[in-house]
Amino acid sequence: IAAQHAEFDRDTDLCRMIASTARYRHGDARSAQATIQFRDDGTAEQLDTTNGLVLNTAAGGHLQAASGLLQFDEHNEPKHGHLEGGVTIDSDNNGRKLHGTAPTAELQFAAGGVLRLAHLERGVNFDSDEQTNASGVASRAHRVWASPIADLAFRDSGKGQVELDSLHGIGGVVVTSESQRGSTAPAPVRTRRSSSGR
Repeated sequence: IAAQHAEFDRDTDLCRMIASTARYRHGDARSAQATIQFRDDGTAEQLDTTNGLVLNTAAGGHLQAASGLLQFDEHNEPKHGHLEGGVTIDSDNNGRKLHGTAPTAELQFAAGGVLRLAHLERGVNFDSDEQTNASGVASRAHRVWASPIADLAFRDSGKGQVELDSLHGIGGVVVTSESQRGSTAPAPVRTRRSSSGR
């Protein structure tokens, strides 16, 4: 944990910080202003911020929110997170770019602080662009996703890095997609509506 300025209260094990960064094995958490609650043994228990929280993963994932709370296990690795005030999710991995927004998010981490699940609510929107090159022919796909609620599951892509495994929408899902192969004109936009979707 590093900060531009910090004040530690030994009686309460609370540390108030300005321009802080909490680094863990598979990423980091940054905040303009944060309070960290420590356990008696000196390990971090909880990080609470009301002035912007940014989470970066080893695989290049980026989550940002106006405020948030991170709970840590006894090894200083995150185990649960709550983000609110407008959440954005960005990733750029293996030719696939993803940008998402939602008012709130609940995060669950696996052992070692690896992100496994994200539960988004109150209006979820995603834009994704994927580019592939099979047999020398470039292909591009663009998708737009909207749903009231969405659950994102992440999988291990090796060396502690994660990538999006599945996206499940609840309460009405609208997916619009457009694809293009080689230099041909993009295929017509397709819209799919359902009560739930993956």
